Amino acid sequence: MVGSESLELLLSPDGFARLLEFAVERDVDPAELGRFLMRLFMPGYEHVFRHTDRAMFEGVLEQRSHKVFLNQNEIEQIRGEYRKGPFSSYS
Repeated sequence: MVGSESLELLLSPDGFARLLEFAVERDVDPAELGRFLMRLFMPGYEHVFRHTDRAMFEGVLEQRSHKVFLNQNEIEQIRGEYRKGPFSSYS
């Protein structure tokens, strides 16, 4: 799964080649592709995307079907809520 690769790899030429190979060889899930692109281009997303389910369950974010596509405000809400937990070393 491309979305679980390290950000360092994803930003490299080899990561780009891996994404292209993944897209050509498989039916690419649009949510998976969206998650990949968000990790690359949305500031702060890399630090919070694994916590969106928890944030929605705990009421930090409104429940919705597409948990992948967060805006900057939502990213900041998650970071602010969990700053003392999973993000204590991230400012």
